[in-house]
Amino acid sequence: MKNNASKAPELYFTDQEEGIVARRYWKKHGEYLKKSVDEEDEEDILNLEQIRKRLLAGFPEDFPQRNSISINSICNYMNNKLQLTLKRTKPLDVAQEVERTQRLRRKYCENLQAEGVNYMDNCIFVDKAGLNSCMVPGRARSKKDEKAHVLTKTKRAKNMSIIGAISHTRLESLQAVIIDKGKDRFIFGKFVAQLLK
Repeated sequence: MKNNASKAPELYFTDQEEGIVARRYWKKHGEYLKKSVDEEDEEDILNLEQIRKRLLAGFPEDFPQRNSISINSICNYMNNKLQLTLKRTKPLDVAQEVERTQRLRRKYCENLQAEGVNYMDNCIFVDKAGLNSCMVPGRARSKKDEKAHVLTKTKRAKNMSIIGAISHTRLESLQAVIIDKGKDRFIFGKFVAQLLK
């Protein structure tokens, strides 16, 4: 095996059984590093400087000086030993139940016909569309040579509800309301009550 000790002498040494591995003092620090990465939140990814500060604070006896551990050492260890890299995320859309929604709407219209309701003359259809302002993390850790994925709906902010009412002749009403999470049912009920006046 090729000896990389000359490239990063502070990080590697040669061992007959394991080949090129991290220095022995990295074993306990490596466990600490891996634990820190495993506990990372999707919205709060640690950068290398933050990881370095954690190591300095967690092991003051091993790192008596601020510059006694370098960013490059941490980066090399995470890339080569933990096989983790920090990449731009690729958003994955959350699957929506489109078929189920269409089936329920069709069933509702069939029930209206079965009850003798002429919905062309006697019905106004009300529907709501919701938009969420989502905070999507731009970076995430992943294994080497693998893409970093993140679901788009990771953190909700304000909700925008667009509520409309339409008859077969015209658009009866249309409103756009910015609301907090959980209040859309109240807004929808208020909208319907105004239509009935």
